Amino acid sequence: MLPLLKEDFGLATVENLADLAEIARAEEEHWKLAHPEIRAERDPQETEECQLTLTALSKLSLAAQRRLIRGWLETNSLDLNVSFRVIEQVRDIAGGPSGKQVELPGGHFVRRTQQGLCVEPTSAHTASSDYEYRLLIPGQVELPELGIRIEVLLTERSSVPETDREQLLDADRLPKELTIRNWRPGDRFWPAHTKEAKKVKELLNDQHIVGAAKGRWPVAVAGGRSLVWMRGFSTPAELQPVPGASSVLWIRVIPN
Repeated sequence: MLPLLKEDFGLATVENLADLAEIARAEEEHWKLAHPEIRAERDPQETEECQLTLTALSKLSLAAQRRLIRGWLETNSLDLNVSFRVIEQVRDIAGGPSGKQVELPGGHFVRRTQQGLCVEPTSAHTASSDYEYRLLIPGQVELPELGIRIEVLLTERSSVPETDREQLLDADRLPKELTIRNWRPGDRFWPAHTKEAKKVKELLNDQHIVGAAKGRWPVAVAGGRSLVWMRGFSTPAELQPVPGASSVLWIRVIPN
């Protein structure tokens, strides 16, 4: 292109392009060294989802948002050519409701969750692998499919955070072993303070949980059939501890 540019715009074209390249190089160096907020690094405490939180994004200027999104996409999507159009599509769904998603070149999706953005491979939108594990009471089990650990404790109600007390269970009403698995078609669950049991699929849809996270959502089964616990939902009223119970059963999720 340079011969054509010199022919049409004169010999100064090459020098002007070189000046522009030098300005861009210095600008890029400044952003990388002086603005750590745009660096997208993997957090070992995160769950299986590669999240970019909306809180982190909303605090930045427009230019910084674009740079953070570009770095985040490059970190979590191998061989992805991050164009300006892709960055703007991601910014658009970040400002929309949870559940929206955009397909990226190279076999990935970006999905808007309730807290942020998540990169997922295309395969996550076509199939979900089932998993199933035994969990003794008390005990714990690793879920490599989710990058989490589920632990069941016998403890005092006062030692459980207020926000988790709706998810407690009465140990006397449960067997000594549970099955932790992803939900399956036809599963139903009855959270406390609701009128009736609903299909797990409908409960997840109501919370705008979609994509791979939806298919892998964990539940606890007692006696081979009955769902007694579901991540993020209150336990059935008939299984919650009676008032004044000295000990309660607490199932909690711990990121690996």
